[in-house]
Amino acid sequence: MAKKRGAPSRRESILNAASNVVNAHGAAQLTLDATAAAAGVSKGGLLYHFPSKDQLIEALLDAYLDGFDARIEALLKSNGDSERAGQYLRAYVQASFEDPLPDAPYSAAALAIVTAHPELKVKIAKRYEHWQARVLQDGLPADRALAIMLATDGVWATELLGLQALDGDRRSSIRDYLFTLIDHA
Repeated sequence: MAKKRGAPSRRESILNAASNVVNAHGAAQLTLDATAAAAGVSKGGLLYHFPSKDQLIEALLDAYLDGFDARIEALLKSNGDSERAGQYLRAYVQASFEDPLPDAPYSAAALAIVTAHPELKVKIAKRYEHWQARVLQDGLPADRALAIMLATDGVWATELLGLQALDGDRRSSIRDYLFTLIDHA
């Protein structure tokens, strides 16, 4: 993911290029040559950062997962009141509803990669287990917390897959309703 200050590092530029290749042509077309060309680096320069295609693919998936985690943690800090029930779930919803999603290209690429490389689902499943465990330890009734999390994931997935585009007002209304469910648990 891009740094907060200054230009992205060479490694981040390569990951951005790999994401663009996957999103434009599909995961099957992600090659080291295509990524190097898209990033404007030599293949040797790419191999310095990612010695194999598998390492590039895993780094792309990690960039998405780590970026989402970082947004949640930043929101937790900025929201304050860490003792209040539902704060982690609130940050999870906020991060999922950011508009535009800062990691949308990575999200779509991660989905395409996992479809083409199902063995990587384990990595996403472990991270999702972590998020779900945090939600369940957040001081809300378990069924309510999981329903909110799953509704959030549903909005995210339908938007990512282009199944439904919610207008800004409806999207905000749904997000705010989820916040109400968190706050009044």
